[in-house]
Amino acid sequence: MGENGGMRDPNPGAPEIDPNATMARAYLLMKKLGLRDLPVRLEGEIVGVISMRDVETLVERYRRDSGELPGRLSVGEFMASPVLALGARSDLAETVRSMLNDRVQAVVVEEDERPIGILRKGDFLRVLASLAERSPASLRDALRLAAT
Repeated sequence: MGENGGMRDPNPGAPEIDPNATMARAYLLMKKLGLRDLPVRLEGEIVGVISMRDVETLVERYRRDSGELPGRLSVGEFMASPVLALGARSDLAETVRSMLNDRVQAVVVEEDERPIGILRKGDFLRVLASLAERSPASLRDALRLAAT
């Protein structure tokens, strides 16, 4: 697991959660394991991703409004969906294009059909920044490329 709590390093035993699980269960699992995102799997397919930010926002809202935790709300009601589940060796450019075209919020990276990490749009921006450092480009270049 990465220092920031994300699922970044290959981990064949990476946890998943069912969409029918409660938000409280998702919160406790992510807190215990130090995760920022958790893949949601139903009948063998990745159907979404729940983030610690989603859970914390919900918990704070319920504490403020009712003074208690949202024990019965399901992960499926709050997960980000659709998501892509792709192999670790998938092409980066094709993945980003798919995310843009299909308005996908996250990519669950899999190896041997097991999640090893989750990448969100912000993660791809960090990759872009790293690539731009190696091959400097201007905002004019970005405008030109964005128009194509």
